[in-house]
Amino acid sequence: MNRSSAVTAAFPSSNVGVLSRSPGQRRDERSFTDEPLLSTLQSTPGFAAQAQNFLTTHKRKINLWTNYSSAVVCGLSFILANTGAPEVLKKAARYLGFGLTSFATASSGAVNAHSAIQGKNILAAIGAGAEVPTSIAAVGKNLWLFRGIPLFGQNQQLIFSNLDARDENNERTPGIKMDTLFKNLPGWKGYFEGLKIMLSEMPHIFWDFIRNPQKAFTSSSHVVFLSTTSQLIGAVLALFGYERTGAGFRNVGAVGVDVGCGLHGLNNQTESDDSVSSHAPKSLMDKLKNSSDYCWAGLVWGVAAFIDFFKRFDFISSRIQGLSELEYVFDRAATAFFNSGNDKAANADLVPET
Repeated sequence: MNRSSAVTAAFPSSNVGVLSRSPGQRRDERSFTDEPLLSTLQSTPGFAAQAQNFLTTHKRKINLWTNYSSAVVCGLSFILANTGAPEVLKKAARYLGFGLTSFATASSGAVNAHSAIQGKNILAAIGAGAEVPTSIAAVGKNLWLFRGIPLFGQNQQLIFSNLDARDENNERTPGIKMDTLFKNLPGWKGYFEGLKIMLSEMPHIFWDFIRNPQKAFTSSSHVVFLSTTSQLIGAVLALFGYERTGAGFRNVGAVGVDVGCGLHGLNNQTESDDSVSSHAPKSLMDKLKNSSDYCWAGLVWGVAAFIDFFKRFDFISSRIQGLSELEYVFDRAATAFFNSGNDKAANADLVPET
């Protein structure tokens, strides 16, 4: 029995947005509007179908090559900026690094949008898609800052793939995740039901904080939700001219998301290392070795947030050149891990539609 069937069997009648969802509908009784979005695109000739097929086949390569090439060039630019290299070489490396970072950001948006569509998470798909215009409009040293806007949507993939569903008494049920209530519903129904569930669930997440403030520090989904809201606020403040204040909110939120990613990785272990007994206490190094891509993304992103914070102080940026490029070295490496985590989360417990 899969997880979705277990949910239905355990809670046959509950309230809206809780465990009463019935993902196991028969797939042979669908109308045209029930056709899965990716299958529809795949069978439709033209650019959309070709793009979908390309992403399906090359998603992992796109993620790795775009992000790591950007990280390498930005690292080289940082080194040149702090040496006696010719000025023209420094500028060329810097502009190339910024350009590749923008391209990698847009590519990551396309990759994450594809993963979000597979998991029928509309909010994450919209956020990922917004990376493309953001990568163009905010090219340069403040791309990290303004990405707080699309990241609010993107992070809903991490949040709802790890958020425990509620039972009929509005209590969280460990082990049954919110996205299983909609990701296996047939076709378009899954997308619209998912949007409905996510929007209706957000007030309950805030209510969880009131009832149990400890969740703000111990639950990966709750930590990320609170923190990515701070990222959004910071980016919006910067748009209205309050750049330093906005950067503060953005970086505090980034560290919070990093903590949430770390909690996810340390609390969701794989048992791939046979040398470590499942009954013996694990050391931190053992946990890190078996941790998820989200955990590694959080650890590396923490360094990027640290650099972004300190580069805004003149007494530091005047002494160390190219801090934006150094920041993007860690940002792009972390993004590669994060994209991989999103793809795995979107496809976890996903029943292929036929």
